[in-house]
Amino acid sequence: MRGTLRGAVAVALLIAVGGRALPAGGDKDRPAPEVGARIEGTVRTRSAGAAFPVRGAVVHSYEVATGKLRSSEPVGDNGAFRLSGLPHGWYELAVEVDGVTYLASRALDLAPDDVRPIELVLEPVAADAQVGRFAGTGREATGIARLERQVTTKEFWFGPKGIAILGSVGAAALIGAAIASGDDETLASPSAP
Repeated sequence: MRGTLRGAVAVALLIAVGGRALPAGGDKDRPAPEVGARIEGTVRTRSAGAAFPVRGAVVHSYEVATGKLRSSEPVGDNGAFRLSGLPHGWYELAVEVDGVTYLASRALDLAPDDVRPIELVLEPVAADAQVGRFAGTGREATGIARLERQVTTKEFWFGPKGIAILGSVGAAALIGAAIASGDDETLASPSAP
């Protein structure tokens, strides 16, 4: 029974650390992990109730605390963009496409190493409406980039926080099952003699 319990505890610990082991000599083939927060998602426009990707749009992030402006590459046919290496803090967003600036409907507060999936849906406004000026570029916005989603359930559970939670729950379940298996022996650490 003691061997079964040790095996269960070892498996539980492996699950809890996500199956990651530190290589003896380092892993030279693996790229360095990204540092900082990340905003990623799609830029779309609505027509007849459907959303379509906006090719060529550039997403700008303006870090409120420092005034630093970062911009994505122009988006491709799928409308996907990515802004990475962002320090934690508040960010105003804007989208530029074909000389028109769309101001995001709200700012984002990013935690360190946050991964924030969003969808920006571009909406023009009436010609006489005043949207505001994007602080990052100083350009007057003539439309709204509605921030429609931040995190879906699937993205959370497959992200680092979801995996950590699932691993911890799995480890606890394995330890609980090993303890409940019903042996009167005193439980000991698997590393104890």
